[in-house]
Amino acid sequence: MQVTEVDRRALTARQLSVADVARMVSVIRQGPPRIDLIRPCTAGDGIDALGTRDEDAWRGVRRRVALFVPASGAATRLFAGLRTLDGGGTDTVASRVLEAADQLALYDSQAAGTALEQLLRWAEVPKALLPFHRSSAGPRTAIQEHLIEGSRIGAEPLVAHFTARPGDEAAYRDNASACGVACQVDLSTQDPCTDTIALANDDLPFRVDGDLLWRPGGHGALHKNLAEVGGDILLVKNIDNIVAAHAREEVVTMRRRLVGRLARIEAEAHSLLRALEGGADPAAAVAYLERCFGAKVEPDAAFDQLHRPIRLCAMVPVEGHAGGGPFWVSQPGRGESCQIIEGVQIQPDQVATARAGTHFNPVDMALSVRDHHGNPYDLRRFVDHDRVLVVHKTFRGRPLRALELPGLWNGAMAGWNTVFVEFQASCFQPVKRLGDLLGPAHATSV
Repeated sequence: MQVTEVDRRALTARQLSVADVARMVSVIRQGPPRIDLIRPCTAGDGIDALGTRDEDAWRGVRRRVALFVPASGAATRLFAGLRTLDGGGTDTVASRVLEAADQLALYDSQAAGTALEQLLRWAEVPKALLPFHRSSAGPRTAIQEHLIEGSRIGAEPLVAHFTARPGDEAAYRDNASACGVACQVDLSTQDPCTDTIALANDDLPFRVDGDLLWRPGGHGALHKNLAEVGGDILLVKNIDNIVAAHAREEVVTMRRRLVGRLARIEAEAHSLLRALEGGADPAAAVAYLERCFGAKVEPDAAFDQLHRPIRLCAMVPVEGHAGGGPFWVSQPGRGESCQIIEGVQIQPDQVATARAGTHFNPVDMALSVRDHHGNPYDLRRFVDHDRVLVVHKTFRGRPLRALELPGLWNGAMAGWNTVFVEFQASCFQPVKRLGDLLGPAHATSV
């Protein structure tokens, strides 16, 4: 590719080389390596159940729990239908939202302007700062609801880490401090070094007014943010998957059980690691790896396979959700394992296997990120760098193929020891459209 002086300055700012960009171009053109799906993970075959015993275990470890919430996304898509109406177009769903605007925490009957004008004032605000719910204490934003929910699961003062867009940090801190939860709020932004390029229809790097178009590297770009959190046991959930107070109890119960199960598994794994270091026969570790994680290893590989971060991922029944799901997969040199596979990674001849899936990934995880000596794992060691995503997008009406880094809960954690557990579908209540806030898990009569 031809490299201009402006390109070189952009590369220097991102600590990237021309060779790095050439590799990106090659990956987009060729596509990522194929992932062979064996079968979907189902209840009893890759997806376990949680119970009261797990909640009992949570009580002993809650003081170790911190939150990690990807929260840098804008709310632009929530308001797309209203923008259509504002431009004179028609959108049936958006029209219904306007009719029920007085039920939204975003709407203030005492404020000036029509309902459409009021709601569109929020269109450029980060989703984290949107008033999602009403309460007797006033509107609650997505950030505030996460902190309130988190305080029911972790200790107070709660430690919570949110990702944010550059420039939004002060607003996030002010908003968090107003919710009344004793907490330590840490913030980070995406490292520009994780930006990626895209290709235009001519198979050359996509340019705007002659300059390379740089895009955030997808949720996999947050892998570095996660690694810098430190902490012990981390709970991960997206910013828009949160419920109002009246629907919170079931979610809190299941997330407590998620933490408790992780703590039990962590204790068992650490005990086996200490035994192996003391010269114990690896047979017990080999058996445990297969029983708990589905990992089949030779005795001489037991320590290496067990000496890894652990993730417990909630899975909910499909019920029409689109997106990634849990599968047993086979990869050269890695054997069989349980992985979360996105729709764009599925090949045409694998569609039937994918459609047989019973569960969906809501992104609700508990992570153990320290080893049996209390040392943090180097999370970079467990990334499958081949698991990049190539996605089709548009920019100013022009189509492009974009490169995204191995997803935070996909390829970035491909080498972790993984357990999938089942949550009720009611625990997954994301706000992807403004009308979702009118659903029973969000709407309140306060």
